[in-house]
Amino acid sequence: MADTSNRNAAGFRRRLALCFASAVLALAGMPAFAQTSVVNRATVTPPAGVANPGTTCAASGGAYNADGNQECSASDTDSVAAPLLNLTKAHTGDFTVGANGVYTLQASNTGTAPTTGTITVTDVLPASLTFVSATGAGWTCAEAPAQTVTCTSTTPIAAGSPATPTLGAPITLTVAVAAAAAPSVINTARASGGGDDTCPAAPAATLARCSPSDTTTVNQALINATKSAINVTGPSAAAVYTVNYTVTVSNTGTAAGTYGTLIDTPVFPANTSITGASWTTTGAGAPAGGSSTASGPYQLAPAATAIAVGATHSYNVSITFIYTNSALPTVCAATPTPGSGLYNDASLPPGQETSTTDNAVCLNPPSPPAPLMTVDKTASTATYATPNQIVNYSYLVTNTGNVSISAIAVADDRIATVTCPVTTLAPGADTTCTGSYTITQADLDNGTVTNIAVANGTPAGGTLTPPTDTVTITATQTPSQTLTKVLSNDSTGGTAAVGDVLTYTVTLTNTGNTTLTGVVVSDPKITPNSITCASVAPSGTCILSGAYTVLQADADAGTLQNMATATSALCPVGGA
Repeated sequence: MADTSNRNAAGFRRRLALCFASAVLALAGMPAFAQTSVVNRATVTPPAGVANPGTTCAASGGAYNADGNQECSASDTDSVAAPLLNLTKAHTGDFTVGANGVYTLQASNTGTAPTTGTITVTDVLPASLTFVSATGAGWTCAEAPAQTVTCTSTTPIAAGSPATPTLGAPITLTVAVAAAAAPSVINTARASGGGDDTCPAAPAATLARCSPSDTTTVNQALINATKSAINVTGPSAAAVYTVNYTVTVSNTGTAAGTYGTLIDTPVFPANTSITGASWTTTGAGAPAGGSSTASGPYQLAPAATAIAVGATHSYNVSITFIYTNSALPTVCAATPTPGSGLYNDASLPPGQETSTTDNAVCLNPPSPPAPLMTVDKTASTATYATPNQIVNYSYLVTNTGNVSISAIAVADDRIATVTCPVTTLAPGADTTCTGSYTITQADLDNGTVTNIAVANGTPAGGTLTPPTDTVTITATQTPSQTLTKVLSNDSTGGTAAVGDVLTYTVTLTNTGNTTLTGVVVSDPKITPNSITCASVAPSGTCILSGAYTVLQADADAGTLQNMATATSALCPVGGA
């Protein structure tokens, strides 16, 4: 029995060694750092035909298996050093649409062994974020494919603990923030590798500590430009009209922003000509006002004009124009349309404002200029009575239209020169021009003097119809004549005797102030016996001189009677 026991004991020791060796080999084949401790149990079973009469095992920590197999077993627990990756993701401040945002990705090790191999951090950016850059000491970063940022590092991160993790070099990830990111954006990153198989690469499931998410508030400037029509005034004295508009740019968002360029574009009817614009501004941070002598478009604000949250910039725009003819302009369409009415549009570059439906307005244009002028002519006297009498005329010229009139002049069909002291009149203004006329004998003979005055000038706009005025003054006519007859010669002298030749002179004198026409002076007894004068001016004469031979009958009668007559328009039958 003793020999058999020794052989059995030796066999037991060999079998136990084999089992133990098998256990060690199994431990070496486990995944590296898959766990932080390992338990190894060795079991010894007596060989066939060998009984173990004991109820305990002599091995340290051994236990007798009383299940009838007569086994002895022993267990050993050993600590295993392993890394544990952690990844944190944080942002710097709130993000703002249109600006860059910054994330910080921080890998750390809370395990009991340093990391090994390559640590990979992957961040699949949402569509509202665009990759700009990613940097970190010891990290190599790139975007491939689009929107997927991958950073790798082979720099080990020393062992740490949950209470005091060892931090790796941080990764600074910079992204561009689009409008779609507002009002918040969620971004998730993922760490893998480094010897920690509990943080596998995608698409395998992973732990929360390996794949953190970050929710970031995204502020956005909400900028809108609105155009409002105020009124149209004019015309001015220079026939200039002024259209007044207001352009308002407001930021109702949660972030400050920029806008511009802000362009104002007027499109007026074809029979107008824009002469310029000016604008003033109000509101904190609004750019300075300005002016232009061009016909537009006008730049009210430059590019990158800053506007604070809740701020409003107002632009008070005045555009001047004139009419090129007197035709009635087109009025506004139902929807503001360029060229119909006084159309005006304010615009920002595409994508800068929340709505473009309130950018254009239209005002119905007023009527074109209506130049109008009157002339009122008066004479210094209503009557005249003598030639060379001076009659003074005055011409009151008044601008009764709505535009100024220059180069004012008055023409009179009887007066060579009419003098006007003022030649430019604003609406409602007047001037008195003067001229003089000298009465002629013909005017006395005619009985009246009628002259026509025409005023003219150049309006600032529109077409002027020259006004006229007529004045008639009346002659005070005093027609009169005398007829005298004298014996101017006796051929023998002394008392007339038969056979004497007597010479008579018959004289018609115009003693009035009008010319006598068709005057006939006659004496039937003398030769010649009549004379006709076509006209006899005032103080003028018509003289008939003729001879008569005394007859015996005249001597017998004792007297010689001779009757002369004169006829004219004044005195159809006259005598002396």
